Amino acid sequence: MKPAKYIAICLAPLCGSDAYAAAIASGHLKAIRSKWPRIFGLWFASVVLATAPCANAIPALQLDATGGVYNNTVESTSLSSDVIDLWAVLKSAPVPSGTYWVDVAITPQTTSAHNFGSFMFNGNTINVTSGMTLGNPGLAAHGIYNTYYKEFSFTFNSTHRITPYDASLDAGHPASHVSSSGSGFYNEFSINLSGLSENVEVWFDFYHKNASGAVDANAVFSHDVFTVAPGGTTTVPEPTGFVLTGIGLLILFGVIRRRRA
Repeated sequence: MKPAKYIAICLAPLCGSDAYAAAIASGHLKAIRSKWPRIFGLWFASVVLATAPCANAIPALQLDATGGVYNNTVESTSLSSDVIDLWAVLKSAPVPSGTYWVDVAITPQTTSAHNFGSFMFNGNTINVTSGMTLGNPGLAAHGIYNTYYKEFSFTFNSTHRITPYDASLDAGHPASHVSSSGSGFYNEFSINLSGLSENVEVWFDFYHKNASGAVDANAVFSHDVFTVAPGGTTTVPEPTGFVLTGIGLLILFGVIRRRRA
């Protein structure tokens, strides 16, 4: 098979339409006579399709922050301010059962108790780390956890409506999307990190837990919010569709070379 067809198979899931992507991959895979490249191609396409960002796809849950800037390296919205106006945004109406949560996690990963000062969340003072929990709140494998974190439950006000948008494309001014006729919902939180020790930063996650207490929905890891010291950087190992694509292409070209040898 020509290399171009292998590339098409790998890049097909990155198309804006899942159906179109499937059609591209399926058409080229049928031309492969050997079963192992076909099996690998189908597996890889499925992985990328599940993890790659799709064009015009607005997440069901996401976080944003006033004044934040989307960091394409870390793939979330970053802030270098101690005073944070955090927004939890739903694409559609909240589910009637279970509970929504926002958590504040300490970065870099911290697994031993220390006195790192405190922060304020909606007027409540949280001591770090004595007022926090060590571990993972129930999220999938994540570059932040295990670390100390603090959860805050909340409910959405039916009058807090917003026009859905993608924070990765338009981060930093969520208030501009507020609309009484919007189909989405939002909740706003006030955080003050000025009491934290130097070199301690935080990562915010937004998720929903069912009646049994298990996380059944969360903001995708590319739509979280994190803080970074002025002039500093934060690197969080998050898998992305493009990384998987690169790995897959290398493997596929290896298969092609072997078949030609």
